[in-house]
Amino acid sequence: MVESAADKELVEAAELAFAMLRFEFGAAHRHFSPDAGGPHEGKRSGVLFLPVSRPVPYDLVVPYLASCPGPAMLAPPTTAGMVSLMLLSELQGDRRRWAEDTLARYRTNVLAQGRELALTPESPIVLEFDDEAHVFSFATLCRTFERFVVVVAGSLVAMRYEDPRARARLMLYRSDGASTWGAACPVRPREGD
Repeated sequence: MVESAADKELVEAAELAFAMLRFEFGAAHRHFSPDAGGPHEGKRSGVLFLPVSRPVPYDLVVPYLASCPGPAMLAPPTTAGMVSLMLLSELQGDRRRWAEDTLARYRTNVLAQGRELALTPESPIVLEFDDEAHVFSFATLCRTFERFVVVVAGSLVAMRYEDPRARARLMLYRSDGASTWGAACPVRPREGD
């Protein structure tokens, strides 16, 4: 099967959105299952995209997100492996206007930050957290924010050290205070700072 350029861009945007969700999952509480008698230490068998009650296996999350029929808001709650998914097309009235405004703000902010950093569509950007490192183009980041609002605080920052992989860093800030400096960053704050 041959993928079109638009399909490839959408898959890359879904991959980045899923990486952002995985970063935020690190702040979540263990999931609860009444069938197993309480909280679990282990991983869920997939991601539960609320309000659907059946988890999507981890290896199918990217195709699942890419198949969304339009822009979506993804809000990770405080329980590991769960995400509230709101399709803009399913919202009405004030909720729809709020979601459209939020999506527009995300796009406007990333474009403004890209201009500040003199990024081109091909400019490489790095996102690092835990044992993951993702390098993607500024165009992919823009496409991600056209299609998905992942409710995680963040911004684009200039590289403060030489890194041949990227011209900028996608800096995310998790609800527990952790950020995405990444293991390779020599100017990352020390523990306890």
